Amino acid sequence: MVAIISGSNQFCLSLAPPSIPRSVSGNTITSISATLQWNQPMTTYGQMYRFNISCTESYTRQYQLLASSLASNTRTYTLTYLQPGAYYECCVWAVNNAGSNRDCIGIEALESGA
Repeated sequence: MVAIISGSNQFCLSLAPPSIPRSVSGNTITSISATLQWNQPMTTYGQMYRFNISCTESYTRQYQLLASSLASNTRTYTLTYLQPGAYYECCVWAVNNAGSNRDCIGIEALESGA
């Protein structure tokens, strides 16, 4: 970490992105929603600023940013409007001012009526 002092202001810059979020998992999966859960990265290399969430349906492979700038103390996010029976790949991004790192998991929404 580098401290920059300019007059009475002090800024801290991280020299490396955080490590990946740990223990990313999908919990409480239904036919239309699922909850992602994760732990703080092992190493943040300074101040952790936020988490971002992105997902894609397996057949599109085009990730969509679902949530950005989740507070650094956030540990869960609920995905909604899933298609019953569809498979998704979801990533949790840990972000600081030096960059980001992600860990991804697969989630399969339950079939309707399951």
